Amino acid sequence: MDYKAKLGEQSRTAVLWLKYLDYVQIPKDFIRADRTSDWFLHLSTVKKMLYIFAAAGHRSYAEAARIYLQLMHELPETHSSLYKRLAHGFHAIHRTDRCWAGLPMDLIIEQTMMRTAKSRGGLTHGRGMTESVCVIWVRSLHRCATIYAALSTLTNVESGTPCMKHVELGQTRSKCDFSDLQKMIVWFQVHSPFDINDGMLFSLSSGITAAKHEVNCDQEKYVRQQIMEKVDNITFSDVVVKKSDQVTTLSGLCYKVVGTGSKLPLDSTLLFSRLLVVAQRSSGMAAYFAYELIAVP
Repeated sequence: MDYKAKLGEQSRTAVLWLKYLDYVQIPKDFIRADRTSDWFLHLSTVKKMLYIFAAAGHRSYAEAARIYLQLMHELPETHSSLYKRLAHGFHAIHRTDRCWAGLPMDLIIEQTMMRTAKSRGGLTHGRGMTESVCVIWVRSLHRCATIYAALSTLTNVESGTPCMKHVELGQTRSKCDFSDLQKMIVWFQVHSPFDINDGMLFSLSSGITAAKHEVNCDQEKYVRQQIMEKVDNITFSDVVVKKSDQVTTLSGLCYKVVGTGSKLPLDSTLLFSRLLVVAQRSSGMAAYFAYELIAVP
């Protein structure tokens, strides 16, 4: 490989790394929008995620997120009072006065109402799930929460004044994060992403390799623009995001064409595990273990 070709390959690798950092920043901004109750950052992040949903093949998310953005942008004209409340950060819920403590509505439902309903004294432990019982439980839940908070403060079970220290800065969470970091370091030491000899794209975990023409992940911007152009000016019920329009990834290379022309999913790791089971039931195990024990040699 001459100098110009090598320089071009390095430039392409650098561009891919920058794209990867950009993709990682999108979910971080989405979490930030909920934590800080930033409504406009929430909408802009969902708009960026919309294109990724379409290109990655998440068709239901792409269709739902598109109609969601349209409805939210029409709020100033359709529901001005609701828009003003959302613009002031009421799309996220703060259960404490701590900084960076906003949570989305669905997570609050799972962490409070669903957990309370399934815990001791809830609906699923003896009271039943009839309509009258559910109505009484829902209407008395906030009263019970007030009594619980007062008793907790009286008995010093929970501090009455919220601590400004975030839970992510606690000693237990720091130990878990440090342990996870050590696991990642060890994994990347075994599966080094910088050990590239032939310039081909390969999976660090499975070892599947692909040539440049077999995948088009680096052309995601062009693919998502084509998908969005096809669904413009179409009603929601008629929107169809085809699987053939999405980007081609390494996982798509595991599909093999059979004689009828249809595609049969073939997982090399699953096939390798089944072959091991077959080998265990036969005699002469030494011949099978004469080779390296990996899915892709």
